Amino acid sequence: MATLLYFKPSPPSSTLLRSLTPISSRTFAAPHSRTFTTRSSSRRTSERNLINPTMPSQHSTKQGPHTIHPQNQQQRRSISAPYGYEQAKSLAYTTHGDPPSVLNLHSHSISPAHTNLTTTRMLATPINPADINTIQGVYPTKPPFTTTALSTNTPSAVPGNEGLAEVLSAGTSAYSPSTQNPTFDPASSSPNDENKLQRGDWVIMNAPVLGTFRTHMQSPSSSFLKLSDPDRSGINPLTAATVSVNPVTAWAMLSGWTTSGSDPPTASQTLNKGEWFVQNGANSSVGRAAIQLAKHLFGLKSVNIIRARPEGEEATQNLKEELKALGADAVFTEEEAAESGWSKRVVEDVTGGERVRLGLNCVGGKSALNLAKLLAATPTSTSTSSSSGSEVTKRNPATHVTYGAMAKQPLTLPASTLIFTDTSYAGFWVSAWARNNPAERVRAIREVLGLVREGMFRETGFVEIPWRWETKEEELREAFKGAMEGFRGGKGVFVFEGT
Repeated sequence: MATLLYFKPSPPSSTLLRSLTPISSRTFAAPHSRTFTTRSSSRRTSERNLINPTMPSQHSTKQGPHTIHPQNQQQRRSISAPYGYEQAKSLAYTTHGDPPSVLNLHSHSISPAHTNLTTTRMLATPINPADINTIQGVYPTKPPFTTTALSTNTPSAVPGNEGLAEVLSAGTSAYSPSTQNPTFDPASSSPNDENKLQRGDWVIMNAPVLGTFRTHMQSPSSSFLKLSDPDRSGINPLTAATVSVNPVTAWAMLSGWTTSGSDPPTASQTLNKGEWFVQNGANSSVGRAAIQLAKHLFGLKSVNIIRARPEGEEATQNLKEELKALGADAVFTEEEAAESGWSKRVVEDVTGGERVRLGLNCVGGKSALNLAKLLAATPTSTSTSSSSGSEVTKRNPATHVTYGAMAKQPLTLPASTLIFTDTSYAGFWVSAWARNNPAERVRAIREVLGLVREGMFRETGFVEIPWRWETKEEELREAFKGAMEGFRGGKGVFVFEGT
C-alpha cells in the first residue's frame, strides 16, 4: 500500500520564486541582467531537484542569466500540501450564465509536472469581452467541463483566454514554440535549448480557452508560447499579458488577411501607405492599437468614431484629444457620424478627396451603417477597351470588416452600398486567424513589443485587480460586474500577488 506523506511548513527557506510585483517596484533591464522581486516558499524546498534533478540550485544570489536579490524577498504563502504538489485556486463554473452569478472560487492541488507537462503560476490575466461571452455560453469556443482537472464532483470549467504565466516546473520533455522559433513542433522538431521550458520562463497562451482565471495551471508544453529573452527584455507583465489578442487583432486586420488561412492577402485587403481606414469603437483596446499601429508601423491614416462620454462634452473632447495624441487623424462621435452628409464632409475636409477602402466594425447596428457610408473603391488605372473602344477603369474594392458586435444589433445595409460602392463585407475572428497563421501571430506580437520598447505603442488604460491568495470570491466576481458595465476607466486585469 502506498503511503502519502505530508509535511508541515517550516520557516521560509532560501528557495526563491520570481514573481509579479507591484508596478511601482518592478525592475526590468537587459535580458541577461534582469532583476526581480522574489518570494520564498518553504513547501517547495527540494521540490526543484525532485522534479528536475538537472535544474541548478537557486540558493545563490546569482543564477544563470538572472540576478536575484535576497534583500527584496517578500513572504510568500506557506500551505500544507502533499509533497511536491502545488496548491491552486480557480474561478470555475458548472453552468453558463452571467459571470457574477455562476463563477465560484475553487481550491485544488496540482501534481508535479512530468514528461511534457508544465506547471505555471499566473502573473496577470485580462478580462476580455470574449471571456464574458464564453461564460455566458454564446462564444464559439468553450473550455471543457471536467471533474478531473479541478477534482470536483460536478463537471466544471475554468474560463480565461489570455494572460502571462511564469514557469514553476517542467517535465523533461516540456518543449514549446517560442517567439524566436514559433514554428517549433514538439512532435517533430529536434529538441533545443531555445524551446525547452525551464523554471522562471515567461509564457503566454498558445491554445484557446486554457483557463487563465486561476492562480496556477498545468498544461502540455505545446499549449504555451515562450517569450524569448530578446522579446521579453524591457517589457512589463501587464504588457506581455495583454499583447496576444487585441493588438494582434488590429495588426492582422490592417496588414491584410484571407479567410482561407495561410494564403497571402489579396490586393483588395491590403492598404498602401498613406491610405485611410475608418473604425468605430476607436476607444476600445483594439481601436487604440489600430491607431498606433497604423501610424507607426503601417503608415496609414485613420478616421475614428467613438461614443460620447456620459460625463459631458468636455470629457468627450478630452477623449478625442487623447486619441489624437496616440496618432488618430480625425475623431468623431457616433452622433456626428449619423448626421446627414457626414461621409461627404469627411472626404472633402479630412481625407482631401481620397476615398476610404477599409472599415473596421466592432459595434454593429447603426454604427456599422455609418461606417459603411464612408467606404468606396478607389480607381487604380484607366485604359481603353480594344473591343468597344470605351474607357475601362480598374478599381481596388473597399472592405467592411466586422470583428465584434458590442451593440448586439444586426447589420442592416442599404442596397446602394452593395451595388454602387464596390464594397465587400467580411468577418474576422482572431482565434481562427492565429490558428491558421502561427508564424504571423508571433510576428505581430514581436512587432508590437518592439514598438513598446521604442516608446511608440502605449497600452490602453488598465484597471488592476489584485488577486491574492486570501482574496474573496465576492471580490473576484465584482471585477466581472465592472467589466460588463461599460465606460470603465480601462481594461480590467487580474494581477496576482503572493500566490
